[in-house]
Amino acid sequence: MIASYTTAPPAESPTLQGWSEGGNLAVPAAGGSETIGGTTYRYWDISNTYPASNAASRFYRRNFTSPDLPAATSWTATAFLRVESAPPEGSNAFLEVAYGSVFWSLNLTRTSAASSNINYISSTGAFVSLGSFDTAADYFYLQMYYDADAGQLQVYVNGDPFGDPLAGSAFRSTAPSNLFVRWGDNDGSGRATTTLSHWNAVRLETGYAVVPEPGALAVLGGGLLLTGLYRRKRFCLR
Repeated sequence: MIASYTTAPPAESPTLQGWSEGGNLAVPAAGGSETIGGTTYRYWDISNTYPASNAASRFYRRNFTSPDLPAATSWTATAFLRVESAPPEGSNAFLEVAYGSVFWSLNLTRTSAASSNINYISSTGAFVSLGSFDTAADYFYLQMYYDADAGQLQVYVNGDPFGDPLAGSAFRSTAPSNLFVRWGDNDGSGRATTTLSHWNAVRLETGYAVVPEPGALAVLGGGLLLTGLYRRKRFCLR
């Protein structure tokens, strides 16, 4: 495990778990819980419900070093979240990994159930849709798995491949010294559609760590218990 965030109290704030906080922080974030379909989930709520005259942004970042994730090493970035609303442009609800000269960035957009997409930021800075998925219906796993042997990144949603594998050249470039994982909302543009996202967990780890099929997941005590693949790792969110 290179970096992780969980909503386990009492230290549910990301800043108390080693993450630095950025953005203009115009709107506070807070922990809480909600029940969907009879299941209760804890979350860290990034709620930028601002008027156009008072744009807001808030995101969290963990740096790592080359010894943490050596070159030519496969890795998996995971977020378990729900996104109620996010504008169709700008770095709104996102999960990102900067590794070497490649900036792997996934952005979620949702203005309605019929207009809800998972996108990546291309080498030109454009949003490219990987496909439609209602990000507000329930909590879901969003994952990036980088296969170092193939030199490709595959996006997964709830353990299933989402879109085609992507080479590093499809993504934006960054300084070779940039090594970090980052998540949250970095729009801050005052768009008419605001960002409202609920984050249960985030992590970055070496190797292949894509979640099992949804049927193999059990939720206990308002947190997420990963069975099957993760039982060996004893990784549990409460």
